[in-house]
Amino acid sequence: DEKGEYQHDLEKKKQIIHQYFQKLYKREEIGEEQIREYLEKEQPPIIAENLKENLNKRITLTELTQAIRSQKNNKTPGPNGLPGEYYKVMEEILLPVMLDLFNEVMTDTKMPDTWRDALISLIPKEGTDTRQIQNYRP
Repeated sequence: DEKGEYQHDLEKKKQIIHQYFQKLYKREEIGEEQIREYLEKEQPPIIAENLKENLNKRITLTELTQAIRSQKNNKTPGPNGLPGEYYKVMEEILLPVMLDLFNEVMTDTKMPDTWRDALISLIPKEGTDTRQIQNYRP
């Protein structure tokens, strides 16, 4: 913990982990003026109209099928607990539903709140003291 004492209580450990990574990844508030100054200074490339149209096109069944089939096997599933293999086996049933949902999100620009959820596992850095939270990476 912040005093250098080892904690054995699971809830206390969770709290320490949460506070550490929340502080580490804290977002700086950026105002509209700062954004404007940055864009004027950096002058990022402007996306051509034909590329914009391509990026905003509806997702096709071919694209979605390719994305599902290209997932690597034996990887950790997301918050719903379903691994990539599930989507591959069930693609005939799932793809039409997923395609409609994804295209609806593209046109309505409203993402389901659950799409912002994630499971984060802490991985110890090699050769470090695993009792110290700073020796883990998310």
